[in-house]
Amino acid sequence: MKKGLLIIMVLFVFLLSGCKDKQQMSLEKYSKDTDIVFTIYSYDGKSESQYMINSLGHAWLSVENNTGDSIMIGDYELLSNRSLYFGSWANSANVGICYNLEPHFRNKYDRYDGVISLSINIDLEDVEKISNFILNNDKWGFINNCSSFSIHCWNQIVNEEIHLDTYAIYTPTKLCNNLMQYKEYKVNKEMINYDEIFYYDGGIRQVLELC
Repeated sequence: MKKGLLIIMVLFVFLLSGCKDKQQMSLEKYSKDTDIVFTIYSYDGKSESQYMINSLGHAWLSVENNTGDSIMIGDYELLSNRSLYFGSWANSANVGICYNLEPHFRNKYDRYDGVISLSINIDLEDVEKISNFILNNDKWGFINNCSSFSIHCWNQIVNEEIHLDTYAIYTPTKLCNNLMQYKEYKVNKEMINYDEIFYYDGGIRQVLELC
């Protein structure tokens, strides 16, 4: 009996230690000494779910250019002190990547309350990797959805040691839980310094406006 109780106590301490270590994960040593900020966002949909209507949430990314020069993301010139937001969508305008849609939704309609985010500083080589990822992944599917798009883009850019989990089925809720493993995660990070909403159709930029 005593031996069994001792085993249970040891397992309990082990589980607590594992949870504690997980909560202590940090991005600090992987963040580069630059003024370009790469952020991944995930919203679980809870604050927008009402009665029998369940919101499954959404996930997206952003690049903040806090340098003194413009940077190119694909053929888009991101000016100094401006931000570009992008995520994979299946909406009436476009099935694929839409740009700057999330901050417009957030600040005009108060969407995504409770969104979780994680940010890291990157360099121009990383920006080029983002450009290439966007070029090759302008699509959306039930399996390759917004969460899948965001996670794979993040993992393409950051150090392997801080790669986010991948799944057979991707959901914003799973991604939220992953982001909260890092002590630098934020809730309701302000989305500012963005411009018009657009997407690409056959390489041509198409501007959108919210109704």
